[in-house]
Amino acid sequence: MSRSFLVHDLLRLRLPGKWEGAPSWVVESLERAPFAVVRRASPEGCKIPVGVRGRSRNERYAIWLEHDAIIATIRPEYLLRAAPLARITCVPAFQLLDRLKPVLAGLGLDWGPTGSVGFELASGIPTATASSDLDIMIRSDRRLPVGLAVELDRAIGEQARCAGCRIDVLVEVPRGAVSLAEYARRKVVMLRTSVGPCLTHDPWAVTIDAWSTRPHRMVVGQNEMNASHP
Repeated sequence: MSRSFLVHDLLRLRLPGKWEGAPSWVVESLERAPFAVVRRASPEGCKIPVGVRGRSRNERYAIWLEHDAIIATIRPEYLLRAAPLARITCVPAFQLLDRLKPVLAGLGLDWGPTGSVGFELASGIPTATASSDLDIMIRSDRRLPVGLAVELDRAIGEQARCAGCRIDVLVEVPRGAVSLAEYARRKVVMLRTSVGPCLTHDPWAVTIDAWSTRPHRMVVGQNEMNASHP
């Protein structure tokens, strides 16, 4: 994938585009809010893997786009501005996002909302609901100490309980992403990569075989062994 685009980036699209074969709801959704999100998948040549979201959870459409279809890129870390007061009042996910700002401010790491909250903040179109989870990502190119992850998981969980909202935190590492809660609580975690998931003791040490369709190693302490997990 081009370095200009990262997983979770929201892309404002040039319309009309080429959507032959797409369900009718895809075109309707893009006419309402011309945005797609960069998804975790292998690129096809120079094309960027993106997903289009519809009004319901089962309306998700995957496609690869040419660069010239994109007008602007909005990263999750650019979406930390305050939501409209009316939305904060009726959507717990926005309340939780505000609560997390002081918790994560001292990390020195880029972070921001993804999912329905990120989409709404980028597009201005009401998307999150009273029952929406809050999805956030934290970028950490360097290994995150487990002790810090445990403290973060506890602090974030406490704020989520106060806001009455579920939360899912992904830590984006150089070769994929791992759940913060899982990393804080388990010795072996699932790393999500562009070519599929793998189990690893160390998400920062996994390498990707350019000629393979899946991660080819998982790291166990200082030793490596072939990964058999799909």
